[in-house]
Amino acid sequence: MMADNRQDWIAHRAYALWEQAGRPYWEDKIHWRQAVLEGELSSSRPAPLPAVRKSSIA
Repeated sequence: MMADNRQDWIAHRAYALWEQAGRPYWEDKIHWRQAVLEGELSSSRPAPLPAVRKSSIA
């Protein structure tokens, strides 16, 4: 199913973003939302995008 593929891609992308951020606790929703947004920006099956860098501004 198409929705299953999308959910799988989002889950894998969110996990990759979490790992790239140093596996911080309690930020899973941030990485999940970033993955969803990346998927929505692509008109075809999304490919992994470059890592999102954390801003030094707190």
